[in-house]
Amino acid sequence: MSTPATFFSKHTPCTFKKGQIIIQPSTSIEDIYYIERGLVRMYALSPEGEEVTLTIFKAGAYFPLMIPLSERQNTYYFQTQEEVTAFKAPLSDVLLFLHEQPDVLFNLAVSFSKAMMGLTTRIETILFSDAYQKIVRLLVYFAEKENTGEDTVAITTSQEQIASWLGLQRETVSRNLQTLKKAGLLTTQNNRVTILKLSDLQKEIAK
Repeated sequence: MSTPATFFSKHTPCTFKKGQIIIQPSTSIEDIYYIERGLVRMYALSPEGEEVTLTIFKAGAYFPLMIPLSERQNTYYFQTQEEVTAFKAPLSDVLLFLHEQPDVLFNLAVSFSKAMMGLTTRIETILFSDAYQKIVRLLVYFAEKENTGEDTVAITTSQEQIASWLGLQRETVSRNLQTLKKAGLLTTQNNRVTILKLSDLQKEIAK
C-alpha cells in the first residue's frame, strides 16, 4: 500500500517562510499540499476584520482537500506558523490516489471525523463557557491532540493564537494564563505552553 508521504514525495517540493500565506480566499484550488515539517494555520476574517483560527495542520497532514471535496469556493486563508517544508501535487492526482488507496481514504475519513468532533467541542466551549474555562478546555484539547501518553505536555502556541481560536482579547488570555501559572498548572516561554500535569488541568474543566 502506498502512503501519502510516498505519493506526495514524487511531486513538487516547496519551502515557505514563517507567516507566509500559501492560499487565500477566492483562490482556485488546483493543488493539494502535504506538510513534511512545520505548522499551517487555517483562518477566516470576521466582519470586523479579526482573524478567527479554525484549525492547525501539522506534519503529515494535507490541505485544503476538504474544500474541493465539498465543492465550495475557498473563503479561507492558509498561513504558515513557522518555516514549512511541503510537497505540492495536482488535485486530480490526489483524488486518483485516494480512489486507488481505500485504506488511505479510510484514514482520511477518520481524521476528518476527529477534526469535526474537535470543532464541535470548540463551538460548545465558546457558547457555554467563561473565558477561564474556554482557555482551559482549549489547552486540554491541544494536549489531547498531541497524544503523547505523558502527563506533561508541551504545546506550540501563543497568546495571540489562543485569542484567535477563542475570539478573546489578548489581555484576557494573558490574565488567565497567569492564573494557571500561579496555580502551578503550566509554564509559558515564547510560543510554547507546557502543561505540567494534564490530569490536574483536566480537573479544572469540572469546576
